[in-house]
Amino acid sequence: MAVKQSLREYGRTKLLKAAEARSSIRRCKRDLSDQKAVMSALLDKDGSLDNITVDLLRSRSTALHTLLAEHFNHYLKLKRFPEQRKEPKTILLFQERSARGIHNYRPISLLSVVYKSFTIVLLHRMESILDEHHSVEQSGFRRNFSCMHNIQAVGQLIERSREYRLPSALLFVDYKKASDSVAINAVLNVLMQAGVDPDYVHLFEQCLSNTSTFIQLFDPKLKIPVGKGVRQGDTIFPKFFTAAL
Repeated sequence: MAVKQSLREYGRTKLLKAAEARSSIRRCKRDLSDQKAVMSALLDKDGSLDNITVDLLRSRSTALHTLLAEHFNHYLKLKRFPEQRKEPKTILLFQERSARGIHNYRPISLLSVVYKSFTIVLLHRMESILDEHHSVEQSGFRRNFSCMHNIQAVGQLIERSREYRLPSALLFVDYKKASDSVAINAVLNVLMQAGVDPDYVHLFEQCLSNTSTFIQLFDPKLKIPVGKGVRQGDTIFPKFFTAAL
């Protein structure tokens, strides 16, 4: 219902703007008709936008992109994202070794395309702020950075220590269940300290707090509350993980 009401308000606003600008009302109605046709094909029975797929986004439909932009602006204005859109389905991906060991399966969150599109828009807006906040030694998940730079630096240190016969030691830390160990409050605090817009921080807090996930191994679906950690499969997972280090 909220989506349908938003579309009606959007249509009235577009017609009013076209009239004020003395633009073609007929063309405006045609565009609105096209957008309505797109939405009728995408909306679920409950009025959600979960029928939108990655292939549809790649089709570069002006009507679809315009409607998504309007909805995203609406979420930004309300500082809130629909609750049902942030509940992912969790699947288990087999990694290696014995298939009987549950620790050999990696849980991946399958989130809605709308949610991932919205969060990646926010991420692009604050990416430069987070990159400036990181130390130069942090190369993972950063634009124009590569872990090869760190590997080359370590190689140079080893080479020089051998050349001048200096004692040296290397320490490697492998985080076990790294994504699950990240505290949401720690991520939010880092975002505030880095100077990210408080409205964006509030939106991310709303997206990450009091969430749950669905997993289906047999017939019944299990709803599991998420207490901490960042979700693998989420577009914002890499940035939030490195921010919390």
